Amino acid sequence: MSSWDTPTVWNWRTYEQALSDLEGLPPGERLQALLTEWRDEAELLSIEDMRKLFVYAWPDGRESVDDDPVHMLRLLRFIAPVRDHETYLSGTLPIFHAGADGHGIRWTLDEAAATAEAAGAPIFRATVAASDVLAHFTGDGRNEVLVDWQDLSGL
Repeated sequence: MSSWDTPTVWNWRTYEQALSDLEGLPPGERLQALLTEWRDEAELLSIEDMRKLFVYAWPDGRESVDDDPVHMLRLLRFIAPVRDHETYLSGTLPIFHAGADGHGIRWTLDEAAATAEAAGAPIFRATVAASDVLAHFTGDGRNEVLVDWQDLSGL
């Protein structure tokens, strides 16, 4: 059983309650808890509240994002666009992904960062319409985007 299967349902009614519960968890478990709660109680918080909670939980959970891609993509499509800063993308964007295949959710707009992360693994290159980017994170110095690999071109 993976940690994604662990039932944790708080029945959040307010953003404050959700944030308090997430703050009480180890940082690496927050994104998984958010996804579990959303799967079980999707309508209880506003889309804007879910966006803010996702931005809060993202930095420490990013490594586990591909553990449950189906539910993660459903959540992201529901709350998109997610941004940690008010940056807006436009046009068609070249994106890069280090890994065993090009089917991951996490991509970067920075080819050098993908190369550094690869550590000998292949680098996949694709393009995506800015309107298909589900989330964009720049606050920690990364230029990371979350996308559904099925929306990519040139892969």
